[in-house]
Amino acid sequence: MIQILADENVKGRVIRLVRSEGYTVTSIQETQGGVANEKVLETAVSLATVLLTGDSNFGKLHFQKGHIHSGIVFYRLPKTTTEEKGQIILKAIREYSDQLVNAFTVISAKKVRIRKL
Repeated sequence: MIQILADENVKGRVIRLVRSEGYTVTSIQETQGGVANEKVLETAVSLATVLLTGDSNFGKLHFQKGHIHSGIVFYRLPKTTTEEKGQIILKAIREYSDQLVNAFTVISAKKVRIRKL
């Protein structure tokens, strides 16, 4: 089962929902709130976790700057409630967990795109 590092923009309700399904989720907000995105990626690598985030700047760090990571799951879910976000994210994790490591993944309301590193 994959381990997840939740960026500080991931709502607590989403984290609790994913945890309730048995996934190990470490929260940046609970452990290192306010750190730079580069440090968040370093933490994800050191913990061997996949980063869950709603911050598009991580895409820039990956595609433009080539930062090393062990997987980024970026969700793009505007106009959804926190509960809806949680359900969509959890469904994607359940269905694709074996593909999220060492990949850049984008979750939207209608599809999941996975680009292996």
